[in-house]
Amino acid sequence: MRYTLFFSALIWSSLLSAQPSHHEVTISSGRFILQGTTNLNTFECTLSQALPGKPIVVKTTSEARQIRFEGLELKYPVSEFDCGLEAMSQDLRKTLKSDAYPYLLLRINDIQIKNESQEVAKLTVVSSVTITLAGKSHDALVENGLVINHSEGALTLAGTQHLSMHDFDLEAPTKFFGMVKVNDELNVSFELRMEVKSLD
Repeated sequence: MRYTLFFSALIWSSLLSAQPSHHEVTISSGRFILQGTTNLNTFECTLSQALPGKPIVVKTTSEARQIRFEGLELKYPVSEFDCGLEAMSQDLRKTLKSDAYPYLLLRINDIQIKNESQEVAKLTVVSSVTITLAGKSHDALVENGLVINHSEGALTLAGTQHLSMHDFDLEAPTKFFGMVKVNDELNVSFELRMEVKSLD
């Protein structure tokens, strides 16, 4: 445990450098979850891998406890969302206009460490993100994000945010002559495991 904390401190000391720096980031695993309700029950649709799996170069700058990112954008193929039942998955793809807009995009703009007294291996952060869905972009502030440092070059960024379909000009679908209606509010969760290597 002591060595894990030591390696984690090395990651954050490089990320929190006062000078702009560049890092090679590889998404080793990713998960994006949409949770919602209808007038009858709840539903959950999951996509278990973010793209790209190949390395991307991310520019980081920092001020105080805030780290800003340029280039940390991920794609999620809408056609791969799994709602448990194929009919529900097809409904989601249609609602999200997957034929015209095949990808959901998640851009991490910055994170801010909430306070200095936290354990380095597990940090609570506020994260500014931009979600692009069905051709519309929406900025959101994830108030209780989490950064978990696993080792010298591996960390997980996770968060949950409430969104509305109207944020993306989407209309909640109905079924069976309007007897079953999906509610407008969605609970959106993401979890990204990243391998990070300094290029400076």
